Amino acid sequence: MCPWHLAFASDGRHPSFATAAQLRSAVRGLARIAGPRVLLFGIAGHQAQLVLDCHRSQAGQLARTILAGLRARGARSLEPARLRPVQDSEHLAWLLEQVLHLPWRQGQAGHPALWEGSCLPELLGARRLPRLSPGLASHLPGYSPLQAAQAVGLQRPPARLPPATARGLGIQRVVSAAAVVMAAPPAMTGREMPVVLARRCAARVAALAGIPRSELAWALGLSGRSAYRLASASLPPGSAEALLMRLALEEAVAAQSAYAAPPPGGWSAHAR
Repeated sequence: MCPWHLAFASDGRHPSFATAAQLRSAVRGLARIAGPRVLLFGIAGHQAQLVLDCHRSQAGQLARTILAGLRARGARSLEPARLRPVQDSEHLAWLLEQVLHLPWRQGQAGHPALWEGSCLPELLGARRLPRLSPGLASHLPGYSPLQAAQAVGLQRPPARLPPATARGLGIQRVVSAAAVVMAAPPAMTGREMPVVLARRCAARVAALAGIPRSELAWALGLSGRSAYRLASASLPPGSAEALLMRLALEEAVAAQSAYAAPPPGGWSAHAR
C-alpha cells in the first residue's frame, strides 16, 4: 500500500475558508473523515493538499467524502481532487515541504509554523484532535520533528513551555491557545465539544501554572465555581502538554526574525 497525494483547488481561485472558525471546522471535519489515514495535510487560500495512507480504491472514495465535508464547511467552490501516487520516500519528503509551505505559496499572512490549516501542529505535538495523529515516520525513514520544524524555517522544534512560564504570558494567551489546540471557534462560546474541551484544557494549564481561578473565570465568562470544576474535568491524554507546546511554538516564532520565503530547495536542505 503506497500513500496517495490529493490536491484540491477552488474554481476561480476563491479563498476556501474566510474565517478562522471555518478553517478550524474544516480541520475537525478532516480528522473525523480521514484521521487515521492522514499523513500530511495543508489547507490555505484556494487549495487543500493531503497525503493519505491508503489503497488506490480507498483514495478515490476518501477524496469524494473529504470534498463533500470541506464544501459543507464553506469551501463550496472546491473542485474534485487530482490523485497521484507517492512514488517513494524522496517524493514524500518533497511533499512534506510542499504541504508545509502551502500558506506561504497562497499568500497567507503570518508565520507558517502558526498556520492552523496545516498538519504541522500534529507533527510537533501542538494540537490534539481525536483520530488525527499522522504516522509519517512509518513511511519516511529517518523522519523526526526536526525535519518538520526546519521545513517552516525554525532551527529546531521548541521545547514544551514550563507551566510557570505560561503564567507570565497571561490567561488570555492560554485561553486563545487552548482554542487552537482543540480547533474550537475563537469566540469560545456555546456547548459544542471542541469548546468544552478547550475550556477544560485552558483550566488545566491555568491550574498547573498557578493562575488564579478568578482570572480564568473572567477570561471564560464563567462563575468561580464553574471555573473550579473545569480544572478537574476529564480531558483527552496529552491535551495540556499540547497546549504548552502551542504556547512554546508561539514564543519561538515571536523570538525569530521576520518570516521570509523558503530558499531554493527549501529550508531543510540549507539547514543540513
